[in-house]
Amino acid sequence: MRCFSLFLLLFLSCLMFFPQMSYSREYSIAVMCEGTLFNNVFFIRNFPKMLNNPKIRSDSNISITGKVFLYDSNIFLLPNKTDQDLQVIEEKAAQLMQRRDIDLIVALDLASGSALIRQNNGRTPVLIACMEDPVREGLVARCREQNIRNISFSISANHIKRNIAILKRFASVKRPGIIVSDSSLGKRYSHLQEIREAFAGDRSVSDSPADLVTVHLEADTHDACARAVEQLAHSGIDSFFITGQQCFNVSRTATRSILEPLFLNGIPTFGFRDNHAFDGALLTLSTDIQRKICFDGVKVLRMLEGVEPASLPEKSPYRPRITLNLKSAGRLGFMPSYDLLATCDRILYDHEENDK
Repeated sequence: MRCFSLFLLLFLSCLMFFPQMSYSREYSIAVMCEGTLFNNVFFIRNFPKMLNNPKIRSDSNISITGKVFLYDSNIFLLPNKTDQDLQVIEEKAAQLMQRRDIDLIVALDLASGSALIRQNNGRTPVLIACMEDPVREGLVARCREQNIRNISFSISANHIKRNIAILKRFASVKRPGIIVSDSSLGKRYSHLQEIREAFAGDRSVSDSPADLVTVHLEADTHDACARAVEQLAHSGIDSFFITGQQCFNVSRTATRSILEPLFLNGIPTFGFRDNHAFDGALLTLSTDIQRKICFDGVKVLRMLEGVEPASLPEKSPYRPRITLNLKSAGRLGFMPSYDLLATCDRILYDHEENDK
């Protein structure tokens, strides 16, 4: 009995002087997302580094010391363009929710997030950190109505509208053009409704609304996109917006060949992802992915600590990252203002870049 008492006293003393011992374990997370998007690939590549960064853990008062792993076998880069793809996503969400070796799941697109909500086991923590707006799509309301507590969101509401409002400070846009497919997924990833609302104009002031020109895709392929852009280039538009079509995420050479008719007609191209500026877009306003990774990473660490996901803050700080391509500006005869040059986070000079 005396030996047991001494052992118990020694054990309690260890917990008192080495509290980290009670938290030292490894964690395994999984990621579901559309695999063709540049931001998603960048997120996956850098997210584990952030989660295991001692300074970030210290600055955020994170108590866990165990390493967080994102194994290649737990990264699910899924197609997300057709109704058949949705069934694949649904099946993968169901499989993940049945696994006991996964401590947390991150969804980086709306389709994956929706599937995880439908297949939810009520136990596994989930972070839905998509670039799209889960509020507009009804995902947040669905979780609130069903009182789902193991799911949290990373929300940057209306970022497309805010980006366009900033862009209109630097460029006169009266007749913008976009291409969009007729499917519900195509309209969602083209941000059709948000772009329409952003260019609708404020009826309470004298500004007249812009006339948005849309061309519908036959299929989300290089040739179909090239034909649609060629049609838009001769339809009287004064600008073109790259949206979420697969054809703009295949390769830099392919995208430049699609955009060439716009250059030949003096039509500037704008985008919502950093890589579009390297593809030839004049100006891009994209999510600051580094800041997003930091915000989402702290949320994941909090959930791994045991904090209830639904109790965590969901509105992420949003500031667009502005990139200007000066080579494209020269081809188009566009003279950037001093205000724009001072505002840009990145300026591309031909094949080189300058980060501020």
